[in-house]
Amino acid sequence: MAIQSIGNTPYGTTGSVSQNNKPGEGKAAEEAKESTPVREDTFVKSAPDAKVTYTPDLEKISAMKAQLSNNMNAFRNMVQDLFGQQVEFTHSSLQSLLEKTGVKQGEEAQKAAEAFLDDPTWGVDAVSTRILDFAKAISGGDPEKIELLRKAVQDGFKATEKAWGSALPEVSGKTYDKIMQGFDDWAAEAKAIETE
Repeated sequence: MAIQSIGNTPYGTTGSVSQNNKPGEGKAAEEAKESTPVREDTFVKSAPDAKVTYTPDLEKISAMKAQLSNNMNAFRNMVQDLFGQQVEFTHSSLQSLLEKTGVKQGEEAQKAAEAFLDDPTWGVDAVSTRILDFAKAISGGDPEKIELLRKAVQDGFKATEKAWGSALPEVSGKTYDKIMQGFDDWAAEAKAIETE
């Protein structure tokens, strides 16, 4: 590139620029481009009657089933533990409160028990949210696993009742109902997305 007659003006610099051909450009380069053979790919369709044989990896399938079973057992145990801790917290806190206030039974005892429904750690919303969040996490958010997860919650709840020896307190019953409603809502959301 050559620069000629650069001058200053109130609007900037002026001048003229000329470009020389770069090495390899020009008539010889154009002739070389024209003489280069063009390569083209061709598609050859395979025979339509070619059969593909699928052989399932039984070891891998077995391992996946075992992992799912382990996950569901861990989930059921977690549900049982959470319900058990909720019952123990409610029972011990209620006993302590009733002893301090001298209330034995009746409306005041019922009101005291209802106070635990909204506890930020062991209340209905807190425990049901933890269980539903864990259910979605362990399933990878797969709505096809909802019934399997629902059964694990039912089994965990029944195991807690059996360990407790009687019906669980109201807070646990309402928590269970809220979890079941959460599964129903999740299934409805998945169905709505599927039909869009």
